[in-house]
Amino acid sequence: MKRKFLIFSLLKVSNMFLVLYILGLISKKLNLENFGNFSLIQSFINITIGFLFSWSSSLILFFGVQEKDKQGNMREVIWIRNKILLCVTIILTLGFIFLKNNLDEYLKINSILIYFIIIFKVFNEYMAVYLLSIKKKIESVFLQFLLKITLAIYITCFNLSLNKLIVLSLLIETIGLLFIFFIDKNDFKKPDIFNKKLQNRITLFLKWQFLGFLGLSLTNYGDNFIIKSLYSFEEIGFYSRAYTFFLGMDSIIGVVTSYMNPEIISAVAKKNKKKLSDFFNRDRYIIFIIFSILNITLIILAPIIFTILYSDNISKTILIFRILSIGSIIRVWLNLYNVIFNISNNFKYLQQLNIVRGVLNLLFSYILIKKIGVVGAAYATIFTLILIGVILSMKGEKIIKEIKIELNT
Repeated sequence: MKRKFLIFSLLKVSNMFLVLYILGLISKKLNLENFGNFSLIQSFINITIGFLFSWSSSLILFFGVQEKDKQGNMREVIWIRNKILLCVTIILTLGFIFLKNNLDEYLKINSILIYFIIIFKVFNEYMAVYLLSIKKKIESVFLQFLLKITLAIYITCFNLSLNKLIVLSLLIETIGLLFIFFIDKNDFKKPDIFNKKLQNRITLFLKWQFLGFLGLSLTNYGDNFIIKSLYSFEEIGFYSRAYTFFLGMDSIIGVVTSYMNPEIISAVAKKNKKKLSDFFNRDRYIIFIIFSILNITLIILAPIIFTILYSDNISKTILIFRILSIGSIIRVWLNLYNVIFNISNNFKYLQQLNIVRGVLNLLFSYILIKKIGVVGAAYATIFTLILIGVILSMKGEKIIKEIKIELNT
C-alpha cells in the first residue's frame, strides 16, 4: 500500500512540476502577448470542459465505487455517464459550428483545433477518473505523466509558435487513447437492470455537481476573461504565470485526495470505523500542516523560482503569486472537506457554496482589477476564499461530529 502510494505521489508531483516547466518554457519561447493569448485559450478549454463535462465525472468516483463494491461492476453508472457525454458533445459540436467565426476572432486561433483538443481532453479525464475508481491508480497517473513528458521533450527541443503549440497539444492528447487498454470491459456493458432509486439519487447529485463545477470553473478561469475585457494579452500573461503555480498546489493536494477519496468512500460503505477515525482525527491535520509548510517555502523562494522560469518582468508575477499562496493554504484545508460533504450526502450545500464562491470571485475581481490592475484578481481570490472558508469549515466540522456519533451507535 505504502509503495503504491509513493509511486502514485511521485508521478503526480512530477506531473505538476512538468506542467510548471512546460509553461515556463512556453513563456520563454513565446513573447508575453502570445503567452497571454495561449493562457486565454487554456482558460477557454478548461472552463468549457468544466461547464459541459467535468461536473459529471465525480459520479464515477462516488456512485461507481459504491456500485462496484456491491455488484462487482459499475455498468449502470457508466451507462448514465455515457448518455450525458453524448448529449453534451452534441451541444458542444453545435456550439462550435454556429460560433466558429466568433471563436476564431476572440481566441485568435482556428477554433476547430480547440474543439478536438477538448474532445480528447475529455476522453483522457474520463479514463483517468475511471481508472482511479477501479483502484488502477498507478496506470491512471502514469498515462497523464506520459502526455506531459512527451510535450515537455518536444518543447525543449524545438522552436515554437502559438499555432504550432496548439497543433502539438492536440496531437499529444491523442496518446491518451492508450487508456483504453486498462479498462474493465465488463463495466462498459449495458446494465441488465436499472435501479430507479439509484438513478434518482444520481440525478439530484448531478444537478448540484453541474452548478458547483460552473462555480469552480468561474473561480479558476474567469479572471482571465475579465482581464482580457479590461487590459491586454500581456496582463493575462503576468497573471497566468503566478496563477499556474496556485493551481499547481491544488494538483499536489489532489495527489492525496484523489488517492484517498475512493478509500474513504469504501470505508463508509463498509463502516470501517478505524479508517474514518484516522482520517477525521489525524490524517487531514497532517496533510494540512505539510502543505502549509510547502506553501510558505514557495512564498520565500518565489524570487528564485520565477527568475529561473521566466528570467525577466517577474516583479508583478512574484507579488501576485505571494498573495495567491495565502489562498492556496486556505484551499488545501477546504479541499479536504469535499469527500466529507459527498459521503454524508451534503453535496447540495457544498455546490451551493461553490456557486456563491464563483459569483463573488468574479464580482470582486471586476471591481479590484479596475481599481488596482491584475493584482486585484489575486486579492479577490483571497477575500472570496476567506469568506467561503469560514462557512464551509463550520458546516464541515458539524457533519464530522454527526458521522462520528453515527459510527459509535
